[in-house]
Amino acid sequence: MRLLRWLPIALLGAILAVAAGSLLFSTFMMYDDEGYVLFSLQEFITGGGLYERIYSQYGPFFFLFNQGLHFAGLEFTNTGGRLLTLIYWLATTGLCGALVWRATRSTAATVFTLGGVFLHLWPMVSEPSHPGGFIVFATAAMAWCGVQWSEQPRKLAAAAGLIGGALLLTKINVGVFLVAGAGTWWALRADLRVPPFRVRAWLVGGAMALLPVALMRGQLGQNWVIVFALVVATAGAGTVLAAAGATRAALPTTGWRDLRLALGVGALVALGTSGAIVAQGTSPRGLLEGVLLGPLRHPQVYTAFVKWRDGVLWLAFGSLAFAAWSIARPSATIHRIVATGRIIATVVFYATLNLTLPLNPHAFALSYAL
Repeated sequence: MRLLRWLPIALLGAILAVAAGSLLFSTFMMYDDEGYVLFSLQEFITGGGLYERIYSQYGPFFFLFNQGLHFAGLEFTNTGGRLLTLIYWLATTGLCGALVWRATRSTAATVFTLGGVFLHLWPMVSEPSHPGGFIVFATAAMAWCGVQWSEQPRKLAAAAGLIGGALLLTKINVGVFLVAGAGTWWALRADLRVPPFRVRAWLVGGAMALLPVALMRGQLGQNWVIVFALVVATAGAGTVLAAAGATRAALPTTGWRDLRLALGVGALVALGTSGAIVAQGTSPRGLLEGVLLGPLRHPQVYTAFVKWRDGVLWLAFGSLAFAAWSIARPSATIHRIVATGRIIATVVFYATLNLTLPLNPHAFALSYAL
């Protein structure tokens, strides 16, 4: 019986591995971000001087991590970069499947998760060796740790410090959101007398709502950016509401000691990365430019317009209002409504994989899934 439960998962995993390899080694984009990243990595390992001799808009941890892989045998060629992307793609898919299996013990849910995550990450074939591969893998690893170690705060704090520090020094905006999420979990689960739990929930909910507005403040004169900030803000606030409702009656599981551990591990990652980059020819001023000043200016240099689909703000604010109502008046009926809505959203996501539809899965996920 146990073997029969694992057989569909193993079979799908084999199919996805073959499909990923076939797609990765048969695609080439004319704009060639692949070559740009590989060239930057090759130049870094041969002469150092990141951000001064070598241009990059990505953080130093990405270069240092890949340098370690190079010492272990990875060559910065088209083949090497695509093999690494293949590993990231399959590992991320596997971590998400393992997370769902850990939470549900459902073969069907795990299979659907493996298929959905794999297909959603399909654009990775366009830019092999891009930092996006490492980013999605690290984010999935943090999510898995959150489920696996939810009652082991010391391990979770160390993981948050390590992964949060790595992402902050790879792509700072992604790292900011991951650290904010981990900090929110800590604030809601910490054994604190002051401020009271309800005040803490309102404070972190407000902070998560304001975070995207603060990060996008330089582009808020454009309508599509305003929509972006509002969608992410309502999603953040709604998530905090749901988390607060789930943990209100639970016993505290963390405290100041765990926060200090997370900050300490993150600081060690930052100091170790900075020291290694400076030792390889980058000045402290150049490092500051690459890690912080350059990314702050990047939205003024390049932005990609997002075409928001109809009804996105109605759904965003409606979902937030429904979340608040469901927390204030919990009932079995509301739980069934939420479960039904999630099933419908999942069905629509898979339906959008049909390329003849006017809505593709990535537009659906960005516009409606949050």
